[in-house]
Amino acid sequence: MERNNIFKLLEQNYKSFESNLFRIDELFQKRYMIEQNFGQKTTLKNFVQQHCFYSWKNRGRCIDVDDFLNTIGYPLDPYETINLYSYLDRIEGIYNLWYLAKNYRYLPEKPPKFYITYSILKTLLDDCLSDFNYKAYYNSEVEQLIVAEDKPEVTAVAEIVDPQTAFEIVRYNHRTLQGNFEAKKRILLTMGAELEPKRNVLKGINQSLERNIFFMLNNLNLRHNNCAEGDKNYKKAVASMTPMDLEHWYDVLYQMILLANLELENSKRLHDIDSLKNTLSRENL
Repeated sequence: MERNNIFKLLEQNYKSFESNLFRIDELFQKRYMIEQNFGQKTTLKNFVQQHCFYSWKNRGRCIDVDDFLNTIGYPLDPYETINLYSYLDRIEGIYNLWYLAKNYRYLPEKPPKFYITYSILKTLLDDCLSDFNYKAYYNSEVEQLIVAEDKPEVTAVAEIVDPQTAFEIVRYNHRTLQGNFEAKKRILLTMGAELEPKRNVLKGINQSLERNIFFMLNNLNLRHNNCAEGDKNYKKAVASMTPMDLEHWYDVLYQMILLANLELENSKRLHDIDSLKNTLSRENL
C-alpha cells in the first residue's frame, strides 16, 4: 500500500467536521486573543461574555455565552454524528460572537489589542465555509451574521441594491428557509418593492421578464390574497397548490428578480459603452 505523505494527510483532514470544530474551539475558548487594560490577556469567549453579550440584539433569552452555545449545540457532543447543517450552525454561532468583539465600542484611550489568533480564527471560519461553497454575510444594522450558499448571481445582485434588501436576498438561500415559504414570501415582497420603481426601465430592456415578474407578484398569493374563495383576487389554481408547489414558484420568481436586477445593471454598462463609442468616433472626425 502506498504511503500518504504528510501533505496528503493534511489535505484529507481539511474537510473533517470534527477536526475543524476542534480547531475552532481551541481558538475560541482556550487561546488568548485580546489584551485589555494593564496587559490583561483573555480569550474571545471571555471577552464577549464580559463586554458584549448582554447588549447584543440577538441573544434572545440566553442568559450568558454558555447558554447561547448550548442552545446551538456547541461544543460538539462526542457521541453525535455531525452533518453539514449542524456544522454550519456551530460556525455561524461562533462567527456571530467574533463580530461582537470586532464591533465592541471601547473607549478611544483604552482600545483592546487583538492578537494574531483573532485573525487566524476568522480565516479558519471562512475556509471551513468555503470548503462547502458557503459564505458569511454580516448586517451591522441588525447585528447579525448568517451563513448562506455562495452563489455568484446572488452576490452580484447584493452588491447593487440597498444594504437591507441585499441582506434579505442573501437570507433567502439560508438553510433554515428551505420549506418556509411564508418567510420566502416576505423576502419576495421586499425584492418586488425594491424593483417596482425601476419597472418601466426594465420593461424597455426586457418586456417579457417585466411582465412575468409582476404577473407572479400579483397572482401567487404574494401581494394579494389569491387563496381565499370569495375574494376578488381569488385564483382557484393557486388555492389548490401544495406548499411545495407554491415554494417552487417562489424560487422561480426569486431567480427572475435576480436576473432583472442584473439586466438593469448591465443596461447602465451598455449606456456607458455607447458614450465611449461616441467619444471615440468624434475623435476620428
